[in-house]
Amino acid sequence: MNENPSQPAPKRKYNKTPAPLAIPSLESIRARGSDSSSNTPITASPSSASTSSTQVSLRAAKRNNFQKMDDVLRTWGFRSLGEFLTTLFHPRVRGEKDYRTTRHRHAVAAFLQGETKIAMADVIPLIYTHHKSRPRKINIADRGAAFSPYKPLSEIRCAAPCLSAWATRTVGDAAYSRVGKMARKPKDGSRNRRHLRASTNGRTPSTQVVEWEDVEFTIDELARQYKTEDEFLWWLTECMAGSRKNGKVVVKKTRPHPVIQVGAISSFITARNQYASGNLGLSIGLWLFATQAHIDVKRVMCRFGYSVSSSTAHRALNTLTDSGFDSLRSQPVIQNDRKDMTTESLMADINWDHIDFITELHYVRVLAEFIPHLKHLSPEISARFRTSLALHRLPPNKTILQPLGTNGEHQIENKGYQNGFFDFDQQMGIEPDKSDNLLSWNRGDGAAHATLMRLKKIQVTTPNIYKSFRNAVSTPEIC
Repeated sequence: MNENPSQPAPKRKYNKTPAPLAIPSLESIRARGSDSSSNTPITASPSSASTSSTQVSLRAAKRNNFQKMDDVLRTWGFRSLGEFLTTLFHPRVRGEKDYRTTRHRHAVAAFLQGETKIAMADVIPLIYTHHKSRPRKINIADRGAAFSPYKPLSEIRCAAPCLSAWATRTVGDAAYSRVGKMARKPKDGSRNRRHLRASTNGRTPSTQVVEWEDVEFTIDELARQYKTEDEFLWWLTECMAGSRKNGKVVVKKTRPHPVIQVGAISSFITARNQYASGNLGLSIGLWLFATQAHIDVKRVMCRFGYSVSSSTAHRALNTLTDSGFDSLRSQPVIQNDRKDMTTESLMADINWDHIDFITELHYVRVLAEFIPHLKHLSPEISARFRTSLALHRLPPNKTILQPLGTNGEHQIENKGYQNGFFDFDQQMGIEPDKSDNLLSWNRGDGAAHATLMRLKKIQVTTPNIYKSFRNAVSTPEIC
């Protein structure tokens, strides 16, 4: 065994040889490309030509934007500009791998969000007004596709008509969404005149019914409300109804377009939701009732969406009448007008002198009618009642009678007279089930009288008293 330990192996030493310096050629510089100096011819500096130095100074010549664009189009590697733009604005799809680089994403985001000097507002007019974006005269299909709401966009090849068709559908979708939003009932339950009901059956306690304050409005007030609530819809209807002079909208005196806009937007809302008619439709329905408009006029206005139906107007009037009585009864309580009233004050408020005079006159009138010798004094006694003793609660021109509305039925015909008869009874509040013990006195000319008598003969076998006109009495009207 060798007692001498073995000598350690000598360590190897490595000397790093520097890599040879590679001087890029002009072709490699063009192919490599960089921001503003890429793909540009390299020229010698003028100072290097006049000096004796062996080092050549290379500097890119200044280029304009069109030369840069030509270099990009020559080296971008896409088959068309459309393929390049599709790849450039490729959106991120959830669940799929995003192949876009960080530089790609940031550049597109900065442009679309308006963080660059040139924004979308500068690009769209250039595309739309470009003379090559217009279809040729022989291309009839694309020329007629401008602003088309139905033709598929993939079939419109030229840029200008395709942009206009896309904008048309975008505006249409926005108008549909905004009108639907105005027609929907607020989710917070706040009181909104547009969604008030004419009446309620009591089963839904949260139902809000119309009140007198809700039908008091002006067209100008409603126009300001629509303009504030949705400026887009107001501008869109203004483009349709308003006249322009030198590019500015002018308001005419005969038919001012804000009034037309209020009617149009109100009818649009009612068309989307028949219960959202409180802004204008309900008020016009009450106005038609007050002016005793023909029933056909009410039907036509309701059909166009300008007014509510006649039955809805009647229910609203009943609700308003009941609320008016309730308000009249509660007003003294709220104002504490009768807080000091007692039996003594109530007795003091009674006009006992007037009651005594009226009572004496009634006794004298009864005696004059009962005793023949005093009969000649009856006119004088009646005249006494029309003196200062007559205390009228209402002015003489007031009346409690409500004239009935007309209808469009042909009352000379059997069916028309029957429908008109039932319509008038419905307006008066006569219920068919409770009218068996009532007599209905009808007057009319000879033809109307003959029609009712003929209907009685036709309906003689009908068991229902009301529908057979057994409780109807007809007399000819003598002028």
